[in-house]
Amino acid sequence: MDSSAAGLDRVVVIGASAGGLEAIQELLGPLPPGGTATYVVAQHLAPEHPSQLVELLRRCTRLPVVAATDL
Repeated sequence: MDSSAAGLDRVVVIGASAGGLEAIQELLGPLPPGGTATYVVAQHLAPEHPSQLVELLRRCTRLPVVAATDL
């Protein structure tokens, strides 16, 4: 879908180390759904640790949270 067709006018990219989860939660927690931005979160984790980021962020924000996939 074209971002302009979806009513989105900006992409906000957030990067953090494994210790940055609290800051990400504080940033995303108060944001209301239905805005005009898409938020992309990239978090560095050791490869032997499966990510639980989607589940953790869903608990703290009303924004829709989905995992990015490599097609």
